[in-house]
Amino acid sequence: MHQQVGEEMISKWWHQKWDWKRLSVEDDSSEEAQRKFEVAFFESVVRRQGDYWEVLALLGNHYTAEKRYREGLAVDRRLAQLRPDDPVVFYNLACSYSLVGWMPSALRALERSLELGYRDFKHLMRDRDLDALRRDKRFKSLLASYART
Repeated sequence: MHQQVGEEMISKWWHQKWDWKRLSVEDDSSEEAQRKFEVAFFESVVRRQGDYWEVLALLGNHYTAEKRYREGLAVDRRLAQLRPDDPVVFYNLACSYSLVGWMPSALRALERSLELGYRDFKHLMRDRDLDALRRDKRFKSLLASYART
């Protein structure tokens, strides 16, 4: 009887539709639980291979979504070391600095991002992570100097 129950459970599991993007089963009821699982998984990967930048980027996004801003900042700083010519990495670093209230560092990171070619000004102007930075008077002058190019 025990084996029969096991086979029924496996059969039920096997026939569920998988969402491969999230590595979860469709009936997973908690996005928060899923994100916690993913964070733990990504952290374990990073512990084994600290320069795996793709996983670091995912981990940083998850930390920010969980409002773990200082941890997200640490990840973004590491990414900036690993990918010194990536404008999106420096854009995300600017967001992290803005979220923790370090405006001079946020401005420097944003400027570096713009130097490297970041030009999605529409996104930049509505990204909630940059709300604090947009209130800084230096933000407008920085943006104006690159919007013309």
